[in-house]
Amino acid sequence: MSFQYKNPTSSTIINGPVSVTRESDTGVIFSVNSIGGYMEVWNLADLEWVIPQTIYDNGGPVNFSGNVIPISFVCGGYVPYSPPVINQLNLNNDGISSGRRRLGMLVFVQENLTTYQYTIPNYNSLWNVAETDGSIYDSGGSGYAVLNDTAGGAALIDAWTGSTIEGVSGVTKNNARWRIADLNDTFVTGGTYYSATTSLDLYNNDGTSVTITGFTGTVTGGTYNSGTGTLTLNNSDGSSVNVSGFTSGGGGSPLSVGDGTTTVANVTGMTFSGASVIDNGGGNVTINFSGGTGTSGTSGTDGSSGTSGTSGTDGSSGTSGTSGTDGSSGTSGTDGTSGTSGVSGIDGSSGTSGTDGSSGTSGTDGSSGTSGTDGTSGTDGSSGTSGTDGTSGTDGSSGTSSS
Repeated sequence: MSFQYKNPTSSTIINGPVSVTRESDTGVIFSVNSIGGYMEVWNLADLEWVIPQTIYDNGGPVNFSGNVIPISFVCGGYVPYSPPVINQLNLNNDGISSGRRRLGMLVFVQENLTTYQYTIPNYNSLWNVAETDGSIYDSGGSGYAVLNDTAGGAALIDAWTGSTIEGVSGVTKNNARWRIADLNDTFVTGGTYYSATTSLDLYNNDGTSVTITGFTGTVTGGTYNSGTGTLTLNNSDGSSVNVSGFTSGGGGSPLSVGDGTTTVANVTGMTFSGASVIDNGGGNVTINFSGGTGTSGTSGTDGSSGTSGTSGTDGSSGTSGTSGTDGSSGTSGTDGTSGTSGVSGIDGSSGTSGTDGSSGTSGTDGSSGTSGTDGTSGTDGSSGTSGTDGTSGTDGSSGTSSS
């Protein structure tokens, strides 16, 4: 039978609500004493679950005050035992809660002002495999016990005992038990344009990204609206393209743009120079940055030289004519202006390194068998009857008790 969710119950049933008097300043229960729900803790370390060394070595229930949000777990111990050790995870009858943890619960951490959600994404599959392997035992409707005596059981226990936190020690969203909760507060944190593929990647604060491809045409400018999460690109022909394939919301800067050296925050508008755009429909565009170096202007032409004057004629005995004046020189042409250089594309950001997988937990020993019951005691023999009185007869002797 595959995993089936049940509304949780317990051996203690309350037939009415629990409350305090109107004038009381006392609450009913601390949030961290609940099973699942919404809780608040101070440090990131409060999300972790550990087995103290003495219990790890000698075995027994993991009851440790340092575990703020614990699970119900029995460790088999390692000293003086030798592996394989049988460990036992106890689940409530809903199948998705153990101790004070419940799948989907939210916990706010004061240390970094962030809310996390407890998640095992492939839970249904893990449960079904462990059940098929025979490692899940139904405790008469009150809950389940999961043992690591098979591969399926070990995998389900590993999922519950892991306390990896997104963004801590290189842990990513995909392999974290505690994920940064999506509370509809996503926004664009930056972007990278790749000139080789003519694609634009826009990054959100929740780790997701949107890739925009197929840019053509000439982009003369653009505006990013952080309220609607829309990027409007204006074309040289008067048309515009609205890009709405990414999320945006409150909190943080509306947009941060960087080129690897300089990063500008609170960007509410962008202008693309020397670029072209193609409207692919559905909010998908391609921007092609194709600007280059401008050409030099042409040199001006030299002016023409002036003509020489004619010589005067000789008189009979007259004086010589005056020489003609030289023509004035032409003015030189002005130099042409140099063209503007095209803008260079920014380098793409490097990918993050993968994290090491967490080590599996050790199994615990199975529970000892119960002692046999004592045999029943034999019954006492009946008392003998008293003798009859003689004329002056003696009393009859008393009967002895049987053993």
